[in-house]
Amino acid sequence: MPETALLRPARPEDLAHLQDLAHRTIDRSYRPVLGDDAVDLFLGSGASAQHIADHLDRGNVHLLERGARIAGLVILEGATLDLIMVDIDLHREGLGTLLLRGAEHLLLAEHRLIRLETFEGNEPALAFYRARGWEVTQRHEADGALPGRLVLHRRRTGPGRSPAR
Repeated sequence: MPETALLRPARPEDLAHLQDLAHRTIDRSYRPVLGDDAVDLFLGSGASAQHIADHLDRGNVHLLERGARIAGLVILEGATLDLIMVDIDLHREGLGTLLLRGAEHLLLAEHRLIRLETFEGNEPALAFYRARGWEVTQRHEADGALPGRLVLHRRRTGPGRSPAR
């Protein structure tokens, strides 16, 4: 029987684990989309670690725990799913769907229309979101070394209700 997974607000003592999860996951999964140079530059800049720390200070970070392990994280800002990430070592176990549904539930309780962005060319992420009811609504052109970004939206299905699971 699989272990239970729980979505909860992140606490200050979770910060180092979240930053490590993000670093490892970006290092191993973003290279096909962004390229080695862009990933190395991004990770070396400390921007990922700082992004998580800044949002943790504002109470915008939630994490998914499976057993005693942090399995994933989401950053929610206003009506935006700013970041969603499952530990690279736990991909393909259904945790991304659990994490996304938890984030949608939180966002759609407060907002009728929610959004997220993904890079063009990130076909696995795009297929994942589309299969779960997200629609591409806008495209932003490439910016320097980074590819273009796709904006996706999802609407609340009724007053105060989250989407069907």
